[in-house]
Amino acid sequence: LVGHLMEFWFRVFHRRWSGAGDSWSGLPVRDREFLDRALADRTKRGAHALTQISGRLAYLDQADSVWCRQQLLPLRDWAAPSMAEPFWWGVLSYATWNPGLVADGLLEGLVETTDHLDAFRIDQRHRWAGLLASIAVRCEIASADAWVSEFTARAAVADRERWIDELARELSALDELGRTAVWDNWLGAFWAARTRNDPVVLEQTEMDRFASIAPSAPAGELETAVQLLESTAASFSSHAHASRFVNDDLITARPELIGRFYKHLINNTDPQGFYGHHELRPKLQRLVATHGDWDELMAAALRLQIDLTKPKG
Repeated sequence: LVGHLMEFWFRVFHRRWSGAGDSWSGLPVRDREFLDRALADRTKRGAHALTQISGRLAYLDQADSVWCRQQLLPLRDWAAPSMAEPFWWGVLSYATWNPGLVADGLLEGLVETTDHLDAFRIDQRHRWAGLLASIAVRCEIASADAWVSEFTARAAVADRERWIDELARELSALDELGRTAVWDNWLGAFWAARTRNDPVVLEQTEMDRFASIAPSAPAGELETAVQLLESTAASFSSHAHASRFVNDDLITARPELIGRFYKHLINNTDPQGFYGHHELRPKLQRLVATHGDWDELMAAALRLQIDLTKPKG
């Protein structure tokens, strides 16, 4: 019932906001009072309302950043868990970020929430990882070198894995200039530190996830990325997820390095329980069709029952 009420209120509010056009100057008094009453309600009904409101965090920040950052955003604080938990349920279900929110406490709250992720379902934990990955890659206000090691040290292994998966997706969507900036600002140094088990031990599953990062390294750092990969026991997942980030252009432009990437991962992959043949075979075939000495790669591929020899005749 509370959810339907809040949905209705936001639809009516949106019409009023849209109708105001350029004359909009922040939340009208009646809307502020309605939201303030909802946030002051410490009952279960109020918790449901808070989740609906915090799920529209960036939307309300656009409507009235002063109200949002003074009245809503402070509820992120886990010093008051009865307020923080429903607040983060909303944020980790629907909310987006903007640089102002990040700077004024959203990032701090996300890092702090690392210690409370057991309160949430798997979907919310994925959203937590996705928000942190997006901020790390796309937010210039809060340089990731200042905070990624902190949450890495605090997060459970499974949550670190989810973050690396989301980071790979974010990087793959950037252009070369963006990838270079991320690598130079923090990612290159962070990955190198992780191979030294800093700030915590780099687990096997994390090594495997970092393989998805290498193909999205900037062109000038691809060799460094492959070397970092080779310094660990990284292997392919059962469906060779990391290979999906390798495209034809990369194979054509850097065959030797991509060959090393594949050879290292294949040699560390257990053939039992591996089902990524359909992903690997066409890319490996394109790779060995380029000029080079591919004997070692072809031998490695045979471990996974992928025969790259040309058919006779």
